[in-house]
Amino acid sequence: MKSILPFLALALLILPLEAQAQTATPMPAKVETRLDEACGVQAPQFIEAVCQDKGVPNLFVLNLPGICAQYGKTDKIQAAVAACTGSNVYADLWKYKFGQPNGFLEHFKSYIAAIREHESEGENGSALTAPAEAFRMSVLACGLDAKCHRELYDALGPGMKAAFARTPYFCDYGTETSFNDAGYRDQFFDIAQPGGIAQPMCRAYYCQNRSCDTPAADAGPFILSEIFVRQYDMIYKAIKP
Repeated sequence: MKSILPFLALALLILPLEAQAQTATPMPAKVETRLDEACGVQAPQFIEAVCQDKGVPNLFVLNLPGICAQYGKTDKIQAAVAACTGSNVYADLWKYKFGQPNGFLEHFKSYIAAIREHESEGENGSALTAPAEAFRMSVLACGLDAKCHRELYDALGPGMKAAFARTPYFCDYGTETSFNDAGYRDQFFDIAQPGGIAQPMCRAYYCQNRSCDTPAADAGPFILSEIFVRQYDMIYKAIKP
């Protein structure tokens, strides 16, 4: 991808604002100015490049349309997405997010299946690469919409769903309540991170490692407390456009 430096500079300015994006706190004027340029010019250019399969976008690039949506700056982005003729999973992810006709469910399924074919299962019976990418795509597409998450999960095949349900990403969909996580526990719990949480995870896995002081919610998986909402927003920007 070309011209990424302006985006990295923008990212540094936006990163402290995730909490503000969820509230009515006004943005500093310098960020407002940069956001107009990013959402009105640079984001559509990135979308066009992705639609032409020119490089693989990083997490910030994938999230930029969602960041812009939080601030009501998506007219040109939605037009760029609508004009996209690409058939890759990223293009359809944006179309799915903005409610445009898309083939995201099938692309998502194929994309995750291809990753899983090239990884071997670990000692605990589930390698984490494919579930992690499925989780990332699910959050980018759905934010905290539990019904949306479930729709993507149900697009996966039975064997893949069973394997993913044994991981800390999707275990609220399964029946496991105990995990042999010696090889990856530090990926999810880190004392240096806020609340000791390094990655968002499902309730069953969290409760194996931390005291659960709230009942399971009917709203869906992944949501245990406000700390999870904060962690989602820190790691996956603009989850609630």
